[in-house]
Amino acid sequence: MDAFYRGILKVVIFGVNKDELVIGKFSKHKIIHVEFHTKLNIKLEDWMKKLFATFNTDTQMKISSLNNYKVKSQGKGKTSLSGRNRLVNIDFCKSLPRDGLANLKKERQILIYTTKSNEKLFIQYPGKESILKNSKPWDFRPKLIKSDGSYLKDLEFKDIWKALFESFNMISNKDTLLRLLSTEFYRIAFMIDYKRLASNNEYLVRDVYVPTEQTSAYSKQIFHLPLNLYQPKQEIIELISIQIPKILDISWEGFLVYNDLLAFNEDCKYFYIGETTKNGGANYIGPGTGRINTILTHINIIGFLLDETSFSDILQQAGRTRGVAPASTEELKRILGSYLA
Repeated sequence: MDAFYRGILKVVIFGVNKDELVIGKFSKHKIIHVEFHTKLNIKLEDWMKKLFATFNTDTQMKISSLNNYKVKSQGKGKTSLSGRNRLVNIDFCKSLPRDGLANLKKERQILIYTTKSNEKLFIQYPGKESILKNSKPWDFRPKLIKSDGSYLKDLEFKDIWKALFESFNMISNKDTLLRLLSTEFYRIAFMIDYKRLASNNEYLVRDVYVPTEQTSAYSKQIFHLPLNLYQPKQEIIELISIQIPKILDISWEGFLVYNDLLAFNEDCKYFYIGETTKNGGANYIGPGTGRINTILTHINIIGFLLDETSFSDILQQAGRTRGVAPASTEELKRILGSYLA
């Protein structure tokens, strides 16, 4: 081992699983994965200390933080962490003022997030399903304004899946990156490590006159209810961006936040359906309908890219369940691997 790690200039340890070390080596801005399946003849802690001594402080900090990538297996019930967090956000959406607004006429934007690339992500409402015969009045859609001021087109799930296929088919060393991306989607599905914004938080809000694309000036508003805000893992974004700088011509940070807002909207729509039935909204989202099933379908697609799931099985499942094919517990274990605790 001495001869090995003295010859490496930059190394990131992606995972440690008992006696297995998975190491990524940077070479010409690409990651080359080297997998070790060997018994260590020294204590892991001693080996790590010895390895740390060969790196500068910045690299040591990156290596130290990689344990944060692991996620704990989560439950779906309404009293679980995800259930409680989902209900907080649904209440926020439910309470938004809608007087004088109409889909495709006068809509409203609430600025939710600004990325490090200066992309702006909004909730824009009312959405198109608010004017259907069986309307869902809480419907909204995510809107992303790129750093150049242009809008990202409204994405459907098929656009997201196609983008994942195209992005990762371009690279050969993709196994670890896909598993890390899966952990980030898992965090979105179950709202892990979200930041709770206080009920007195101020938001920038403006109206959009859709036919003319004119917008009003921003104003600051308080909605008097808390909101759980997704916090992307910047280390994962940086690692993916080394190989794939952008997806759909936006940053990975913007892409992940956009998916979080899509999942947020799925919860709002299905909860409203539940509230108009005898079961009630909270019972309706308990099995995972909405956010969880939507994002676990993304993970299932990644599973196919990893050869951990079958595309024909995904299609059959989607045909039975209104277009979603959430990864099962066993599939999640295979796809996330050692990153699922």
